Amino acid sequence: MYRRIEWSIGGGIARCWWLAVGCALAAGCGAERLPVSGEVRYEGRPVEVGQITFEPSTRFSAEITASDILNGAFELSGPDGLPPGEYHVRITAMRRREPDAPAIGLDGPPPGLPEQYIPEKYNERTTLHVEVTPDETNHFAFDLTRDD
Repeated sequence: MYRRIEWSIGGGIARCWWLAVGCALAAGCGAERLPVSGEVRYEGRPVEVGQITFEPSTRFSAEITASDILNGAFELSGPDGLPPGEYHVRITAMRRREPDAPAIGLDGPPPGLPEQYIPEKYNERTTLHVEVTPDETNHFAFDLTRDD
């Protein structure tokens, strides 16, 4: 009888724990999504075509969300908006290499092929962060510069 009571109590605790986790996940999925917009400039000029990605600063919050950058502007709204919270921001953009540009060692792309021209400090090793809040307009301007 002791084993049956122990199993019953343990099973009830486990079921309650999974139920609580399920409710928390379901509540997180329905979190309020806020519109986010902004501009991206590199060396003083609008980024013509690129991508901006918002990655939650905490692992247990919203999913990663991305938007296209067109003529220096981006916008996320409606169901594509972001839940309130802090985010790491990653920005990427490609452009054609000049045909007369020298190849950069064996690793660099040959002339004429697209190259990622936004420095790593804004994408792979991002230093950009934003906070999305319900009481703000959540309009962000990013003025990027080349690595020195």
